[in-house]
Amino acid sequence: YAKVFSREHAESVRALSQLAQALAAQGRYEESLQMLDERRRAVNAKPGPDSRLALHRLLARQLEVALLHGDLEAAGRLIEPTRASLADVAAERERGPAIIAEARWHQLSGRPEAAAKVLDAWLMKLSPEQMAQPFVQRARLTRAEAEIALGRHDRARPLMEQALQDMHRNGGTRNWTFRRGLELTAVQTAAQGHAAEAWLQLEKAQREADLATIRAPSRIEHAESLLRRATVLTAAGRMADAAALQAPLREALQGQHPNSPRRVWSTVTP
Repeated sequence: YAKVFSREHAESVRALSQLAQALAAQGRYEESLQMLDERRRAVNAKPGPDSRLALHRLLARQLEVALLHGDLEAAGRLIEPTRASLADVAAERERGPAIIAEARWHQLSGRPEAAAKVLDAWLMKLSPEQMAQPFVQRARLTRAEAEIALGRHDRARPLMEQALQDMHRNGGTRNWTFRRGLELTAVQTAAQGHAAEAWLQLEKAQREADLATIRAPSRIEHAESLLRRATVLTAAGRMADAAALQAPLREALQGQHPNSPRRVWSTVTP
């Protein structure tokens, strides 16, 4: 890419950001962030006709990686510049990750109401055709998580059901977003006092959709999945099974920032 375009070109930046994402998925957060920061300085030092798009891609990826690392302070510093850079991006599928990342920053910071507002302000502007796209299903599930955190289960359920229906309709059930939707549905069912039913839902889905073969995109998303399963197991009174998830949960959380709110996750199961 550097030879064909240049190191500062938006397409070279896209390739670099994908490499940075792969490093972060393995837990190599500092290496990933350093790579993105170095290229961001290079783009700023040698501006070109597509520099604004390139800078948006770098900022959005830095925000995502900071969140995977659990460094909420660093992520917070990136919110405003990333939000400002959205003005230079036309495609909603490219705007989506930055908006979802901002919502997840609010969620991890204990502000689910703010997360819901960020997503609502964006989703309400999308066309019916855009609402069926995969990036919207990820946003819907993030929105549902906010509602579950707020205890508003009557609002969470339709969001999850719509996301799962759209993925079924479009043949998009062999992916991590679909698995996340099924697990969130079980968590919500358990939160409403139907823990045994929730676990049966999860077990049935695992058999029918072969969920065990769907790999998590990152160590943190694997940790989130383990936590969802532990939550349902604990609610169902299956303490030994929930406790068995502690070790893999601790392993998935290795390398988290010292102030990461995720560091307590491995201690919430029995």
